Amino acid sequence: MVDTVGMLICQNGISEIIRCIESVYPVVSKYYIMDSGSTDGTWEFLNKHKETYNLSLSQHPYDQNGEQ
Repeated sequence: MVDTVGMLICQNGISEIIRCIESVYPVVSKYYIMDSGSTDGTWEFLNKHKETYNLSLSQHPYDQNGEQ
């Protein structure tokens, strides 16, 4: 089986984040998520579900997409 990864840059996406994760969960072996300083509970939600969805989490203040 080929390892498939998912990547997502997010900020204040608590209302959409689970839909994004679950849409690819069946086909990815690892999901890399870069949070740009969420203040709406997104970061806490991601950490709570880190093991369930095999998430690799990072935070970096948003500058521009290339930097993320």
